[in-house]
Formats: sequence, structure tokens, C-alpha cells
Amino acid sequence: MSFRTNRVSSVNNMGVAVFFTRGMSIEEWNKAGLLEREMAFYRRLSKKVGRICFVTYGDSDDSRYCDDLAS
Repeated sequence: MSFRTNRVSSVNNMGVAVFFTRGMSIEEWNKAGLLEREMAFYRRLSKKVGRICFVTYGDSDDSRYCDDLAS
């Protein structure tokens, strides 16, 4: 007797949501000098999981980073 399991062969269609700590924003990451390091990690991760969504406490200042983060 054999059993088949439905395994996901790839996680490319999963997506990930990143929830920032209260009061933190992409702009604050940039001011603290963390932006490039953090984005390098999430760019590598996005190649494996697909889309990454950032949920921040930032305002419209965060939106100016959208194009850079998408690349």
C-alpha cells in the first residue's frame, strides 16, 4: 500500500508579511543605517517565497522607497 501526500514543491507562491515593531518604519530603518542590510536579506528571501509585504508604522515617507524595494 502506498500513500501520496500533496506537498508543495515550491514556496514561490507563498508570500511573506513583515510586521514592523510599533513606531518603526522604513524611513527609520534608513535613518538608523539598517535599510540596505535588511533589504538585502528580503531581496534574497523574495527569490524563494515570492512577494513580500511590509506593514509599517510609517507615513507617506515610506512610499518613496517602494521602487527601490521592488528591485
